Amino acid sequence: MSKTILSINSNKAMNYLLQTVLTDRYNYLSVEDIYTAVNELKHNKEIKAIIFDLDFYGKEAWDFIQHIGTSKLYQKPLFVITSDRSISMTDKILEAKVYDFFHKPFSPHDIARAIDEIIISESIESQVSLS
Repeated sequence: MSKTILSINSNKAMNYLLQTVLTDRYNYLSVEDIYTAVNELKHNKEIKAIIFDLDFYGKEAWDFIQHIGTSKLYQKPLFVITSDRSISMTDKILEAKVYDFFHKPFSPHDIARAIDEIIISESIESQVSLS
């Protein structure tokens, strides 16, 4: 079974950077808007995690984050990227219960390690439940 990482980001340079780091381990799927992301989540059962860049979206970003966090159908580990380093933004992200978040500039290898951790732990959990 292939594992896909969904990236919601309209910044082409950021997508290229993330794709370069993640494609040796995962299928990397990039979309530019939230509507397309929800459509992919609905139809692509191989998506194991989501990377979301908050800098390019407004209120709908928080609606999406809350939906992912509460939906039984689409609940996936969510990794948030933002350039906003304010305490209020950090608090808001933590309240949303995302899996992890990264402030720009960041090391893409840190995101790759965080994704690896969640994917590996899910694989171990599924193997234990099968035995």
